[in-house]
This record gives sequence, structure tokens and C-alpha cells, in this order.
Amino acid sequence: ESTMAPQETVSEQANTGKAPRRKIRLSVNGKYYYVGSDIPPWTTLVDFIREQVQLSGTKYLCREGGCGSCTLVATIPDLESEGGSKTISVKACQSLVYNCAGWSIETIENLGNRRIGYHSLQKALTGFYGTQCGYCSPGMVMTMYGELKSSGALTSEQVENALDGNLCRCTGYRPILDAFKSLAVDAPEHLKNKLTDIEDAYKVKCPNSGELCKGSCSKKETNGYNHSDNGCSSFGNEPSDDLEVKADDVTWYRPATLNGVYKILKQLDSKYKTRIVVGNTGQG
Repeated sequence: ESTMAPQETVSEQANTGKAPRRKIRLSVNGKYYYVGSDIPPWTTLVDFIREQVQLSGTKYLCREGGCGSCTLVATIPDLESEGGSKTISVKACQSLVYNCAGWSIETIENLGNRRIGYHSLQKALTGFYGTQCGYCSPGMVMTMYGELKSSGALTSEQVENALDGNLCRCTGYRPILDAFKSLAVDAPEHLKNKLTDIEDAYKVKCPNSGELCKGSCSKKETNGYNHSDNGCSSFGNEPSDDLEVKADDVTWYRPATLNGVYKILKQLDSKYKTRIVVGNTGQG
């Protein structure tokens, strides 16, 4: 079987006649990873993150792009802006790792934890009791983080629309929506009063005085929305040469030009099954 994936994000250029590269490079939380024939071309991004990078915060459940538990945030080339980039939320169970060449990926581990402090989105979700079993929580937070990074601010409508692809089987959604809406620029007063300031999202109010806790547990601060941008440090460094990787009985092609696509299609024997991969939504 032969799998061929044209890279639409690379500008058209003349065929240099150079041999195709055998590896891709991507970054996860600011660290480079090189992927070659040791990783099968059908490996999904969520499996790569969990098994190779060994970060288990990203979950998976449906493997069909329907539940949102595997959501990551990635900075990728912007087709509408030459040399530009954009930040999006990605369903990692559908994204094949070889389609992620040059991507800068952020996982839930990059936002915050007990040692370094939590991101404001994480604090809000906790403060509104928006998590029970916790399996959907990383995907919920990363979906909102991607929306926040791409737009710069949140509205209540954005919160509802962005979470349309995330499922929760425990909380009934109300506390999750309330948590993220409390950080919106148009947040209702009753939600804003629950969290006086975005930086205080994780602090507890005294039921008697209404004041925020000032104990040592409240002194670990993070930088709110700008908590972590180092995941984008490697964007744009991926070479635009043709790529050809062979693993087991599958060959993955990523031509850099449209002419390269036609050339590969012509040279492939008709006995091989060929599939063009872009978003890989046919997998779901």
C-alpha cells in the first residue's frame, strides 16, 4: 500500500532534482523531534505524543475526531498569508504525525501543573467544579486555549461555539461553560463575581467576608493567557523539500509542489493502493 500526502502549505517552486528527505521535524512544547522510518506512516499524533514523547496528559477515546479529548494546540503555516502562521486546535486522533512537519505543538503539560502553577483556564475550570472524572478536561482546556491564542480574547459566544466538538459525560456542561465564560470579555456579572479577577481564578472566597484567600496556597501565580509561548519557537524551520519515508509496507510521500504530486502518481504502479491525505477526516 502506498500513501501519498501533498503538502499544500508549501509554496510552489521549481523541481531541484534533490533526493527527498527521509525525516520530518516537529516540536512538542518547544522540544524538537525527528520522525523517520522508525515510525509507521499511519501513526496518529495522539499515539506519537503518548508513546514516543511520553506525555500522557493528552487523552483519546473515540479515535474518530468526535469527542475532543485528544485536542492539542498547534502553530501551522497560514495558507492565506505568505510566510505567516496561525494557531489552531487539533484533534490529535485524526492527525497523522507525518502531516505535522514543521508544526509547533503544545500539550496540556505545557500550560501548567502543580510544580509551576496552573494556567488561568485550568484554574477557572477547577474553581467552577467543571471536572469530575477528568478525562475530557485536558481537551476542554486545550480547545479554549487554542481559541484564545488565535483570537486574543474570548466572548461567551466563542466559548459555546468552540466547545461544540468536546463531549463530557459527567458534569452536564453547565459548570464547564460557566468556567470559561467567566473569563470572557462579555462575561455575565454573576459569573464574574465568582472569580473577581482572571488571575484569581483558582483562589477561594471566604463565605463570611467575601475576600479572597491570602494564604500561602494562593501565592503561586502564572502569567494568565501568556503563560507559555515557547511551544512556537521552532515554527517555520521545516525544510520545504520533497519527503519520502518507507516503513513496513507503506511509503509516505509529501511532494513540495503540485508537479511533484503528478510525478509520483505517474510513477506508482497501478497494483498499489494510493490514498491522498490532507486532514485525514476519512479516518473518523
